[in-house]
Amino acid sequence: MFALIDRLLSANGLSHLLGHTESLLGAKYDVTGGNPLDSRKKRLAQEIMDTGRTDIKVRLLPDVSAFSIELGAISALLLSFGIMKRMGSQVSITRNKNSVYNRYLMRIYLLSVLYLQKGDQRKLWSLWRIVIKRSNVYMMLCLHLIDKNLYRTKPLYDLYKILKRVDKLRRRLSTDMELRRVYIPKASSGSFAESERNTFRPLGVPSLPWRIYLNMLSHPLVLSMPVNSSQHGFTPNKGTETAWKEIFTKVLKSPNIYEIDLKQCFPSISLPRLRSGLLHIGKLPRWIVDLLIKLN
Repeated sequence: MFALIDRLLSANGLSHLLGHTESLLGAKYDVTGGNPLDSRKKRLAQEIMDTGRTDIKVRLLPDVSAFSIELGAISALLLSFGIMKRMGSQVSITRNKNSVYNRYLMRIYLLSVLYLQKGDQRKLWSLWRIVIKRSNVYMMLCLHLIDKNLYRTKPLYDLYKILKRVDKLRRRLSTDMELRRVYIPKASSGSFAESERNTFRPLGVPSLPWRIYLNMLSHPLVLSMPVNSSQHGFTPNKGTETAWKEIFTKVLKSPNIYEIDLKQCFPSISLPRLRSGLLHIGKLPRWIVDLLIKLN
């Protein structure tokens, strides 16, 4: 897929998107020999865990171009007990050249961990500013995370136009978001027919290029701002099941349980106060704080 995109970009006068701009961030990994990619990823994940951050998940491009499964024979012994199981099945995997790009992504994570250990937000965001604005590999990763089947549903020329638009957004660090406003009924109001106008919940749905661009901004934000251990929503390896488990162990022993809902929570948040918190508590650089505030 990278080769096709490269040829298309070159043919349309976008040669500045080609090449390994990632070499600006340091020496490239030697991809011949050494430990397998999986072991490096596990070691990197362990280094992140050692910093006390369990909310960070290493994101990489898929490194498989094709695979086949050769089914083994059904076990007669297990079948006699009513268990249908094949023994000796084999999986054949054809590795793709994405291992080169994934080593680069892991290097970015590794540098990020080093800056987190030192508490150096300035260097962390200086690194990610280069990655966001210049790394084609990171742009492709975020495209994959937003829609893993995009290459199946859209022709190559549409992909080219999407990437061209994302490239303009990231190089300008744009804030004039393109979104489509939709309204859904709140949970307590039932269907649209039963809802009054003031019980609708407004949602802003960004365009596909903007979703990719916002995803590029979200990864360093998650890295730089530790998530509270009590938060289960929008957190890697957590969700409804882990939230219920924590409730069972901590809450059910209490004589009274109160459910609290903050009315109009998000619309009532003060942007100046949020900006002050990001600057002084989060220690984020002024340029990214101003960018995030403008996006809201």
